[in-house]
Amino acid sequence: MLERFFKKASSFEIQSIDPAQKLVIVEDKDLGLVIKVPYGPKILKKAEIVSQYEIQFLYEDGSSRISKILS
Repeated sequence: MLERFFKKASSFEIQSIDPAQKLVIVEDKDLGLVIKVPYGPKILKKAEIVSQYEIQFLYEDGSSRISKILS
């Protein structure tokens, strides 16, 4: 119900995190796109979609990085 009042930041959703390959898998169900976004060598604490085509990685050491989903 609240979706009617608040527009989603992105049509992408995080589907899974693969720590072995250091990837976050995101999907746009409307377009049928599945994208694997590498998060780098650090230990990932959290990942979240922050805008239409950007994902933010928060790491165990307190640092963060924003990466483009489509690049």
